[in-house]
Amino acid sequence: MLNLPIIFNDFKSYGSYLLLLIVCSFHLSCSKSSEFKKVTSDPLFVFRDSSQTNINFINYVEDGNEINMFNYEYFYNGGGVAVGDINQDGLADLYFSSTMGFCKLYLNLGNFKFKDITQEAGVDGGLGIKTGISMVDLNGDGLLDIFVSKSGLFDPIYRENIAYINNGNLTFTNRAPEYHLNDQSFCTQTYFFDMDLDNDLDVFMVNHPVSWQDINNIYIYQDEKAGIMYQKIQVELILVIDFMKTSAMAILRTFL
Repeated sequence: MLNLPIIFNDFKSYGSYLLLLIVCSFHLSCSKSSEFKKVTSDPLFVFRDSSQTNINFINYVEDGNEINMFNYEYFYNGGGVAVGDINQDGLADLYFSSTMGFCKLYLNLGNFKFKDITQEAGVDGGLGIKTGISMVDLNGDGLLDIFVSKSGLFDPIYRENIAYINNGNLTFTNRAPEYHLNDQSFCTQTYFFDMDLDNDLDVFMVNHPVSWQDINNIYIYQDEKAGIMYQKIQVELILVIDFMKTSAMAILRTFL
């Protein structure tokens, strides 16, 4: 009983401090709120609705009995978006990768208006799971091409990567077989760079393993400058680790 007043007094003291803390916090939050409103009154980014832009792409991903996250753990990896000027009009065009549906190419008409030209351009990505995408001038003609990486637990033909080459008239032609880039591995993304400094683009494909026994095998494609022919080079995983730690060009040239 003798300790109760002391405890009560301490509680009153702590309660006073707590009340003061709440009042100060409320005051600070109010002042920060008003400052926040002042900053966001002129936002850095402006949202454009699909009714304004005509971009209504949705990447639908629906699992079923044949394919789902239990039999294919990369099912929800998602697709990609590439931005580039495909017709050299100074406006950025958009290409969307669809996991299970068809990809979409939107031509920029200016003033945030876009037009879906997928069908006439011939770049829907076909059947199968589409993953990463890149806009790059593959054949060096000054026009941006579109490279689509593919994966999935399907017949290997549906995993063939696609190289849509720009014809210069808002149409594209898949020349991946001709360029030897129609690899059927489980590709997540493809990167382009001049590996051997010969002024030609080489290709690095990032594939995910299906069998963990094959985890050490990744592939690089080297441009042979004969038309556009690519040869497959197997690289051990330890080299990729070195690649990340030191000079990319030096490491890769060493093991060619």
